[in-house]
Amino acid sequence: MCNSTKLLLKCSDNELIDAKPFVRESRVLPRFYEDGREHRVEGNSDIIKKAAEFCLTRAQIQDDTTKDEITIQKELDDYSLQFRRSCNRSQVIPLIIAAFSLMIESLIDVMLKDVDDVFTGMTDDEVYDILPVNLRNYDEFQYQMMVEYLRAAKWDFKTARKA
Repeated sequence: MCNSTKLLLKCSDNELIDAKPFVRESRVLPRFYEDGREHRVEGNSDIIKKAAEFCLTRAQIQDDTTKDEITIQKELDDYSLQFRRSCNRSQVIPLIIAAFSLMIESLIDVMLKDVDDVFTGMTDDEVYDILPVNLRNYDEFQYQMMVEYLRAAKWDFKTARKA
């Protein structure tokens, strides 16, 4: 990775955000650093900043050299729970979409735990009304990856519940 290049993420609301907080967690951003390109990301700046907070805190926990691996994993698990609780219902789906856009598997895993809570009590029509609004301008490849990931997790799209 080129340290002299500053990579910017262009959010859906056109705000530019430094990509540095995401590089360790994202599977796609390191190659954009190599190219020195701006990367368009799905999600408004408030959602992307929330995802950055998640990535930065995970990095801080992982970088603590005074703790053993088991303690670090427990702290990561505790932080994941705390992060999920800090998100309101309206942030869950946009955070999942942003996580897929940036390919941040740790954030995807954390946020998918809330999907069932969000969809509980909703009719099929209400569920489908949420997804197309959020995915209207979504990159087709990223969308297909998200669908495959959810299928691999045994999600039933008809009822929007984990099987």
